[in-house]
Amino acid sequence: FPAPAPRPAAPCRDDRILLLATYDAVAGRGLPRRAGGKLISAIKARLADLKAAYAAAAPPPEPEREPIPRYLRCNPLRGATRASVRAALVAGGVADEDISDDGLLSELLVVAPGAASTVHGGHALVESGAVILQDKASCFPAAALLADLPPDWRGDVLDACAAPGNKTTHAAALLGTRGKVHAFDRDARRLAILEKRVAAAGAADAVAAILGDFLAVDAASFPAARAVLVDPSCSGSGMPALERRVADDAADAARLEKLAAFQLAAVTAALTKFPNVDRVAYSTCSVHAAENEAVVAAALAAAPGWQLRPALPAWPRRGAPHAGLDLAQSDCLVRCDPAEDATNGFFV
Repeated sequence: FPAPAPRPAAPCRDDRILLLATYDAVAGRGLPRRAGGKLISAIKARLADLKAAYAAAAPPPEPEREPIPRYLRCNPLRGATRASVRAALVAGGVADEDISDDGLLSELLVVAPGAASTVHGGHALVESGAVILQDKASCFPAAALLADLPPDWRGDVLDACAAPGNKTTHAAALLGTRGKVHAFDRDARRLAILEKRVAAAGAADAVAAILGDFLAVDAASFPAARAVLVDPSCSGSGMPALERRVADDAADAARLEKLAAFQLAAVTAALTKFPNVDRVAYSTCSVHAAENEAVVAAALAAAPGWQLRPALPAWPRRGAPHAGLDLAQSDCLVRCDPAEDATNGFFV
């Protein structure tokens, strides 16, 4: 039999090579100066159209966000006041004009963004526990729960999902001698971090760290509990490094649904398990309504004897309209917009 005739060379059909070469040409480092072959020639011939299509499909650039200042929570458990912390900062070289009192929370000092790097985790004020580095919005939950306590209010606070502990120590500072904070976390490693922060803040006598699941706690073991802080695991979508304004795929949507179910269970437990509890604060560092207003609406439906009261009334940005909440109820809620409020995204 005669030998078969040789087949002509097939053109390159590797989609991955085509994709990489096209990306380099349109948005990357460009095509090699000495590039040949049919594939590269085809890209060169259509380069103007490819660039135009890429530009049309690309999302608009995110507006450049103003840098967030450094917030310093002055810790009375270590004897610190705004005046004493300000004096120490100025003595250490921070310009007085770069330091201001926060207009909403009396325990906060604000260091301008240009000087923020001068107050860091290794600063003497931080290492001594006199100052807690804590975003302003992260201070809202404990403030909403405890800042306006009547003079004769006495009782304990349960921190349902407490680690890493900044909100716990803030609650202890606001509670003072009125009671004790019982801080729950079911992860031993995270609870160890909380215990370390509690000790550094001088709150060891005011906080009992408990390894355990808040949902499984025996309410009879905490008869003095009158307030609950619920700041459960969330998507973290309000944090700059994790911000995603919407659930962008099925996996995100499923994760939000799972998180919201846990969040609702934690809030409902706080509202229904403890007979002497008369105030509950719920918060997330999320921008998603599914974790925020939707959870509040569902919790109110599950515990009809409870009512919303305005959280931090002087804060201008309120909750968003949502099914199950009337306008007055939405106005009781607080939101923080990282693009507008010089804080992380937050909800209370």
